[in-house]
Amino acid sequence: MPTGYERGVVKDFGLGEKQSFGFITLSNGEDLFVHKNNLRAGMTTLQPGQRVIFKIGHGARGPQAMDVYLEE
Repeated sequence: MPTGYERGVVKDFGLGEKQSFGFITLSNGEDLFVHKNNLRAGMTTLQPGQRVIFKIGHGARGPQAMDVYLEE
């Protein structure tokens, strides 16, 4: 795993009027916001239970997952 990245599990995705956001559960049990604009190129959605790797960044409303991709 690259330096500065974290692991988590998709809790929910496809929320909101545009079905464009969701949450990733971190290893400490906290939930982190994720927006579809922060998925790696070629990815359009996530499914609950998928294991992902991401950076934690800061958006207008607080911490959020950035550069999100599936763990292999």
